[in-house]
Amino acid sequence: MHENKESKTARFVSGLRRQIQDVVELYEYSSMEKLVHLDFKVESQILKKTSFKTTHNFRMDGFKLEGGGGVNGLKKHFKNF
Repeated sequence: MHENKESKTARFVSGLRRQIQDVVELYEYSSMEKLVHLDFKVESQILKKTSFKTTHNFRMDGFKLEGGGGVNGLKKHFKNF
């Protein structure tokens, strides 16, 4: 079975996660290779943002739980040192 270029591209994009589809559909691409490259770039950006948010939220949540936040929270957290 031979599939035309547009069908193959549409099938590939429909198999992506919705978040990636939304971004990929904003760009033009002239080949499947460029589409796959765009997919990897978008996926990498999402992973970086997710990783930063997760790390940042974990640190902030830990800080709030341990010390209550702000300078007073730091003083409470480090009073035993």
